[in-house]
Amino acid sequence: MLKQCVYRNATSLRQLLRPIANVRQLASKRSTRAAKVWPRLAYDVDTGISRDPEVLVRSVHEKERNAFRTAMEDKDFVSAYQIYIEQRDLPILTGAEVTSLVQLISADALLRKLNSYEQPQSLQDVFWTIIEDVKEGKVAGQMMLWHHALETLLTWGQLEDAQDLWTHLQALPNRVAVDKNDANCIDSRVYASAIKLFTATGEFTKAEQLYHEALTVRQLRPSLMIDQAMISALFQNGRIGEAYKAMDRAIREQRRALRPTFFSAMVALALDAEAVGVATEIFMKGCKIGMPPSDSLIARLLAALGQSRADPLGSVLTIFRHYREIYSSEKLPIEHVNCVINAIFQSSRAGVSSSDVLSRVHQLLKEVQANGLKTSSSTVNILLAGYLDLGEHQLLQDLMSRAKLDEYSFRSILKSQARSTEPNAFSKVKNIWASFEQYRNDKGTVFVTRDLLMVMRAAFATDKTAASEWIPNIIERHMGVMDAESIEKVQGELSEHKDGRFVNRSLPEAVRKSFSTSNRRSRKWLPVEKELKLSDAVM
Repeated sequence: MLKQCVYRNATSLRQLLRPIANVRQLASKRSTRAAKVWPRLAYDVDTGISRDPEVLVRSVHEKERNAFRTAMEDKDFVSAYQIYIEQRDLPILTGAEVTSLVQLISADALLRKLNSYEQPQSLQDVFWTIIEDVKEGKVAGQMMLWHHALETLLTWGQLEDAQDLWTHLQALPNRVAVDKNDANCIDSRVYASAIKLFTATGEFTKAEQLYHEALTVRQLRPSLMIDQAMISALFQNGRIGEAYKAMDRAIREQRRALRPTFFSAMVALALDAEAVGVATEIFMKGCKIGMPPSDSLIARLLAALGQSRADPLGSVLTIFRHYREIYSSEKLPIEHVNCVINAIFQSSRAGVSSSDVLSRVHQLLKEVQANGLKTSSSTVNILLAGYLDLGEHQLLQDLMSRAKLDEYSFRSILKSQARSTEPNAFSKVKNIWASFEQYRNDKGTVFVTRDLLMVMRAAFATDKTAASEWIPNIIERHMGVMDAESIEKVQGELSEHKDGRFVNRSLPEAVRKSFSTSNRRSRKWLPVEKELKLSDAVM
């Protein structure tokens, strides 16, 4: 009985030890199977780091991918691209991540264009490296990548390269498909970019053909982007009536896809085409369905209406009535009221009498105050500029004595005074600047370069001879707060009004010495490694 029990226990023990022996044998051969059978053998006991090469590679890949994602979230283009270059031969980044990198380049290019910044060659090298890698199949991509690629080339103005890329896209095996993760196909967004491309190259017939082709392809869903690209092409080619009809059709057919940005874009296109009446109708359409354009476009529309020849004041007041339909009197934004007041003042340049302008402005202000809406500092600045334009000096003095002025108020007055044609305009500029200096002294703040440039422009616009004697003294007084870059800006501003000899002849000795000895910055932009970091507002 005892022998039988021992035998059974020994047999059970051998059965238990057999897999352990197998695991040790497999582990000695560095097999990944050992890690699955007995995971403890796949890790170092002291450090806890995996000994399995595949596990190590996966760990490194995950670390690099996380670093790439962090760089993309921080919009740190340089770090993201460095990771891409180092790991481009390894299957680390997904097609979506590569596409997001191209999207970041596209956003950066557009931001530089809007701010008139230089487009560095290094950024273009990065772009073409990624595009060639996707073409050759080295890295994955998505079909949305081609949309961002075409938009980037359009932003850079590289139309021939964009046409070559479109030719490549037409030869793709699955040219039109619905798989967003397939870089071998294109969708409606790519068609929209292609329509923009051929509009930019002047091939309007080709753009029309692409538009009709996109409408007939079954795999492509109806897209507002395609409609918007075609409407833009029509506006740019002066076919205003057709553009308006196409926009009307898009509003009916794409109602669910409509956003306020669509109406903002349409108003901007109409204003660019100098079709103020069409822009007004588009604005009213957007208001009726609860999608008014952005505040900046509304301000631009009001300014255009205020300067139009056909009943400018009536047009502005019509827009204001539509404001009342959107917002209740209590919730009417003061920013919109400011736009209306500014447009009413500008209508005086279109022939509206000063008395009509002033009566309408004061009536509007009374309505605003009766509804409990508080005016802002921008309202005061608009009134100051308007009174200056109309030559209402008594109203201007009364407002300056009652209102709480700030630096923006003085800048607004100087800007308006630069357009004055009165004989004593230069003396007014000097008085305004003296009040501005007193304001700065009371606040304990110093002048910025923008203030100096603004008073220079106003002075030279009113009296160049007197400004040549007065401006150098102002610059000398404020030399202590000017750095090398500010001095360069001031020198450039003076050179616009006089030739280069004027700077050395008219400026005091201290100013000339600063111009000659200051280590002025180069106009070239910083290297891409230091400059390419987008603001949070881009993405």
